[in-house]
Amino acid sequence: MSEQTRQKSDKLLIGAVLLFGIAVGGNSAPSYYLDGVVQLLLVLTSGFVIWYNNDTPLDRRVTLFVLAVTFVVAMQLIPLPAQWLDSLQGILAELTIDFYGQTRPISLNIGRTLEALAWVLSLGLLLVAISKIDFEQAYGLVPVFLVGVLCHMVAGLVQYSSASTQVTETILGFTFRAGMFANSNHFSALIFISIPVAFAYFYDRRRLLLFLLYLIAALLVLLAVGSRAGVMIGFAVTILSALIIFRRNALSTASVLIGATLIGIYAIGLWARIAQEGLEQGAREVFARTTLDGIWDNLVLGVGYGNFVHAYPSYERTEDIVRYYANHAHNDFLELVFEGGIAAAILIALFLIAFFKRIIETVHWPLHYACALSILFLLLHSLVDYPLRTMAISISFCLMLALLFHRGMQRDEVMPESSEDEDLSPSEPIDSHGQL
Repeated sequence: MSEQTRQKSDKLLIGAVLLFGIAVGGNSAPSYYLDGVVQLLLVLTSGFVIWYNNDTPLDRRVTLFVLAVTFVVAMQLIPLPAQWLDSLQGILAELTIDFYGQTRPISLNIGRTLEALAWVLSLGLLLVAISKIDFEQAYGLVPVFLVGVLCHMVAGLVQYSSASTQVTETILGFTFRAGMFANSNHFSALIFISIPVAFAYFYDRRRLLLFLLYLIAALLVLLAVGSRAGVMIGFAVTILSALIIFRRNALSTASVLIGATLIGIYAIGLWARIAQEGLEQGAREVFARTTLDGIWDNLVLGVGYGNFVHAYPSYERTEDIVRYYANHAHNDFLELVFEGGIAAAILIALFLIAFFKRIIETVHWPLHYACALSILFLLLHSLVDYPLRTMAISISFCLMLALLFHRGMQRDEVMPESSEDEDLSPSEPIDSHGQL
């Protein structure tokens, strides 16, 4: 098998699983069997690609991140002295269950933590696999991602055009309410994180008309879906994505006018949406306050990944009950620290440091700027929701993270200010610091 054929096979393998995972990964409920199928496919295909490219170097920050996340989750399953653990987990005083024996794991529910371990292991392998394949092939996964998003957008538009209210159907074992997503906020998240990447990709291919059509469809769906956070973030990310173009050479007056018109029309829709629904999020404030109480009581070790739904009621006050149970904190950072303790807090801090350092390193590279923008807005959305606990969005997150930290890239990504007369061959790879 030639080197070029092998590289294309890597892209086809990962691309097929990527598309499948985005298309059917719209459910955020735990223990969902189809997510398990996606995870198994990710492990098999990513493991094969990693093994086949075992001599290909990758950014050590990617390796350390994957190993660290896998370790902190697996550590909660290791039997440790029960007397020591009992003194560090304050939640035990609120629970009615008894632990017997001299040892027990940190996790209060081993099954849920095993599910979390399978989740991070499969996604970690995907991140490493994309980071190991040739940059040109990794870049070729962007249109696969956009096709997956378009599938959801088409499904969403069919729903919204068929009746005055959203159509709810059950398929593949879960109820979907927006596109093929069970949660309309997560559907919105997938759409708005695709905008910067689509901007960079279509501009690189000199297909601005196609991007305008994609942008119009994306903004229309965001307005229709009714997610307050999605509408606001979609508006902001559209404006900031325009910097991908304005950072380059000057555009024609017509292009600027078209862009300004689109932003103006969308601003009107944004204002109408906010005026109609308001901005109060009382329930989320209650979730955050109660989760903080649980964090301080279990800061050292946490309660076990995946155990939020079982641990949260121990700290919930009667007057704060707004539903039968709270399935998530609606703030992924707080929920992770509640479940993982101080180790999770340290990992989040280290990830953010590495992420912003990489932004500084790649500030002049359009594709990397786009991926960083999508990741940033996804992290911001995670402050008021839990989008990364949806398989489709987690897979998309891994793709953008892999592209952002990829060691190899094209010369035209490094020299955005070069004149159009220069012969910039896109096939010549460079390393992560822009050196030939």
